[in-house]
Amino acid sequence: MTQVIKLRPFHYLHLMDMNTNTVSLVTGPAKITCLENHKVVLPPTKMIFVAPRCYVVVTNPVRRITDPKSGESVVEFEGGQAKLRHGEQEIRHAQDPFPLYEGEICGPVLPLEVVQENAALVLTAKRSFFDIYGNVERRAGEQWLFKGPNTYYPQVEVEVTRTQLAVILKPDTALLVEATLDCLDYESNPRKVGEKWLVRGRGAYLPSLTEHVVSTVKSYTLTDTKAIWVTTTVNGKDGLGIPRKAGEEWLITKEDTRTYVPGVHETVTARVSLSVLEPSQYCILLDPYDETTGLPRLGESKLVRGPKSFFLKPGEAVESNWIKQVEILSVSDSMQLEATQDFTDEDGVQRKAGEEWTIYGPRAFCNIPEVKPIAKVSAKLAVESLGLYVFQPGYIFLFMLVSGFYLFSRLVASLWAPTEDVPLVAEL
Repeated sequence: MTQVIKLRPFHYLHLMDMNTNTVSLVTGPAKITCLENHKVVLPPTKMIFVAPRCYVVVTNPVRRITDPKSGESVVEFEGGQAKLRHGEQEIRHAQDPFPLYEGEICGPVLPLEVVQENAALVLTAKRSFFDIYGNVERRAGEQWLFKGPNTYYPQVEVEVTRTQLAVILKPDTALLVEATLDCLDYESNPRKVGEKWLVRGRGAYLPSLTEHVVSTVKSYTLTDTKAIWVTTTVNGKDGLGIPRKAGEEWLITKEDTRTYVPGVHETVTARVSLSVLEPSQYCILLDPYDETTGLPRLGESKLVRGPKSFFLKPGEAVESNWIKQVEILSVSDSMQLEATQDFTDEDGVQRKAGEEWTIYGPRAFCNIPEVKPIAKVSAKLAVESLGLYVFQPGYIFLFMLVSGFYLFSRLVASLWAPTEDVPLVAEL
C-alpha cells in the first residue's frame, strides 16, 4: 500500500528503505510517495533554527568533504545514508534552518556567552588542536584566559573551567602575588615559581593563571608627626625606587611620600613619633645617624638643643628616653665642671679628660655625657650696683655695663687669706 506525504518548507523526515536497510533524509517542500519497501522512521519534523548570537551542539555529526568545484557535501553510503562521526561533537552557529541526519543528536539552542569587563573565562584544552580564534596551536591540558569585554564562541575541543574576576585595587593598597609557574608578570619581568611580588596601582587587576593572589597589603599613612622605620632582607629598590642593601634600615616620613606599602622583602620595624624640643629643653642622641655613610656612629653621642623637632633615625636613641630641661645659670651663679673625655666644648675650647674648669652665668647649661658637673656655686658677695660678684673658690667675677656694652674680667684672689694685694680689690 502506497502512502503520499506532503512535506512543508523547513521540515524534514527520515525514510528507511526496507530492501537496503538504509535511512535517507528528505527535506521539504516536497511530495513523497512511500512505496511498500519504504518506512517513515522520523515523521515530518521542523528544522533546527539557530538565531543570531546563539549556537547549538550536535553530537555524532555527519562527515563532510569540501570540493573546490562543488563545495561542501555530505559523505554517504551506497544506499544514500549519511556517514557519521560517532562520538564527536560539532558546534553550529547562526545559519539557515538545517535538518538532522539519522543518528545526529541536537542539544538545546543556547545564547553565546558574553564576558564582562574585568572578568575572564578560564579555558582548558580537552585535546590538542589549532585554535582558530587565538591563531595558535593548543596542547591537551593547556589552560588560558579569554578576557572580556568580548563574546566567547565555544569550541568542542575547549572546556570552560570557571569564570575569573579581576581584583579591584583600592587607593593605598597593593596585591601580594605568588608565581605558581615560571612566568612573566604584568610588567614583563621574569618570575620564578614560588616568587612573590607586589602589584601596585589603582583599578582592576586580572591575575594570570600562573599567579596566585596571596593577600591584599595595606599602606602605612605618614603624617607630620608619624613616620616609620623600614628594613629589607635583600638587595634591591624600595617602594620609592631608591636602591637598598640587605640589612639596611631607613626612615620614611611624609616628606618622602604620603603613604607607603612595604615591599615583599621589607619589614616595618617601628613607628616613630615626632620628637619636639622646646627652647628650654635638650636631649642627648646616642649612636647618632651619619648622613654621609648612612649608618649610626656607634658609641658616640650628640647634643640636640631646642627649639627643634625631628624624627629619630634607625639606630638612634634618646639617652634614658628622656628630654631634659636646660639649667639656667644666673649672673651670680657658676658651675664647676670636669671633662670625662677629650672633646671641644661649646666655646670652642679643647678639653682633656680629667680637666676641670668653671663656667659663669648668665648662660644656659646642658649636662652632656662628656662633662661631669662637680658643684654649682653661688656668689658669696654680690655688689650689683658695681657688677661685683665674689665666689667661694677665690675667683672674682666682674661684670659691668658701661655705655651699652659689657666688660668682663676674672681675677684670682683670696677672700679670707689673700697672699698679696690685688690692685682692683684695693681700689674698690
